[in-house]
Amino acid sequence: MPPFQELIAKGEELLAQGEYSQALEFFQKAAEEKPNHAPAFFSAGNAHLGLMQFGQAAEQFERAGKIDPNNFLYPHKEGYSYLRKGVMKMARQALEESIKLKGDFAPNYYLMGHINFLAGEYESATGNFDKALSLDGDYLDALLGRADTLAKMGKDEEAISSYQEVISKDESNIDALYRQGRVFLKLKRFEEAKRSAERCLALNPSWEKGMMLLGEALRGLGK
Repeated sequence: MPPFQELIAKGEELLAQGEYSQALEFFQKAAEEKPNHAPAFFSAGNAHLGLMQFGQAAEQFERAGKIDPNNFLYPHKEGYSYLRKGVMKMARQALEESIKLKGDFAPNYYLMGHINFLAGEYESATGNFDKALSLDGDYLDALLGRADTLAKMGKDEEAISSYQEVISKDESNIDALYRQGRVFLKLKRFEEAKRSAERCLALNPSWEKGMMLLGEALRGLGK
């Protein structure tokens, strides 16, 4: 195997093992050897993500995208990195570019929905989550995002149904169980809130949020 390919292969091996700092060193050496090799920068970006260095990750994905502007994954990961860093304008721009390159990639719409949600753009958020779900009906994060958005909009019954969709696909989804329980509490449906809390605690007996939910439900029931 040529030295360059050995650098990439070793870096990918370390990346898979969670050895992000060591992996990054190999990818950086590979990028120095072949500065026009987009995958080397892409892999370096993934290593930075593993290190929670979101700004540096975005820079690496952007460099990869400049070398190969037709690969939709590069602006997708750039947008994700900027989202994690909290730079929403840059995240939107990168994701819009990725969507132009590949309009049927569900994760792009999920991330756009998440940005909309954080900005309080709830109608746009539901639209993007729905688009993601039209492309992948089993996309649990998009289902959960849609449910959270409906809850924020005060569409409680729709939110409960959406949370139930998540739970029906993944009975161990503690976030969906808990958030559905919060909506039950809001509606003073204390018995259902209690059941939600009990299911959360069956999954994680020491989970503080689950214990708090149970306590509120029991108080609502007068116990």
